Amino acid sequence: AQLYLNLDSVTNEGTITADGHTNAATGKSYNTGLLVFTDYTNAGIAYNSGTLQFNDFTNASTASFNNSATVTGTRDFWNAGTFSNLSTGIMTVARDFANGDSTYAWALFMNNGFMKVNDDWVNIDSVFGSTGRFCIQDSTSNTGMMAGTFDFCDLTPPASSPFIDWNN
Repeated sequence: AQLYLNLDSVTNEGTITADGHTNAATGKSYNTGLLVFTDYTNAGIAYNSGTLQFNDFTNASTASFNNSATVTGTRDFWNAGTFSNLSTGIMTVARDFANGDSTYAWALFMNNGFMKVNDDWVNIDSVFGSTGRFCIQDSTSNTGMMAGTFDFCDLTPPASSPFIDWNN
């Protein structure tokens, strides 16, 4: 079953498991429990201080997502809006991470926590952070802006700085 949040505000303090999730542009969702979804799409405002598990994640260009706990994906993660991984946030993406919007709207990924990507990492817009850490297993590509003092670990880096596979 699909779960659609079109209400003003929804709070989960227990466990919700569904094939898909869509948080509408006018909706706010708060999770302090366990959310398990096949596909997670946020077009509104979402706050996670619990556990979110998904196959594919999309944060739309109109969306804002704040993570202060655990986000785990078994496939791909795409941020086209504003995503904040706070200092207590821990994220794992099994395949690909992409930060950017095909319509060239503002896409901002703020990482002050920890993020592990087991395949490719691509930034075509803006990545910021002051205390965060990225750990990327496979290839990395940056055609946008990366600013701040976060740690960026590319496990397949070139021999010299910058340690990103393709940095334009």
